[in-house]
Amino acid sequence: MRRLAAVLLVATAGLLVIGTNAESKHGASTPGEESSNGESSEEGHAGTGEEAESGAEGEGGHDERGEEETILGIDAESPAATAVAVVVSLALAAGLWWDPRRWLVTAAVVAALSFAAFDVTEVVRQLDESNTGIAVLAGVIAVGHAAAATLSAASQRKRSTPAG
Repeated sequence: MRRLAAVLLVATAGLLVIGTNAESKHGASTPGEESSNGESSEEGHAGTGEEAESGAEGEGGHDERGEEETILGIDAESPAATAVAVVVSLALAAGLWWDPRRWLVTAAVVAALSFAAFDVTEVVRQLDESNTGIAVLAGVIAVGHAAAATLSAASQRKRSTPAG
């Protein structure tokens, strides 16, 4: 089960990159939206991603408050936040695959659940912006993260249950 969770973490990280690029291209080609200095790529990082699912609406001109949304003080649409989400996912996947220590499995569960929460927020944001394709992709990623968390937790529970 833990190896399947690891595969899901890798797959969702890959889908994050795909969705980020898709949203970036969508944001850059939408009339009336700014895309100067390559900053439209920041908007794209909320497309389907883990940390990036905050639902931030900064560069796209859809944020009625005129400021970028942050989660716990982090601009979840920044390229750095997306890169961190991908690196964390890949590191946890590697740990689950080769060294399933209890603390590592717990970290994978917490991270995957956190990512899933960001993903659900991103689904709502994308639906508000009528980006159905990206919303569906974010939903798939949310399900993948929830499944990875469930499988990780189940694998730990299976390891701690005495045989017999």
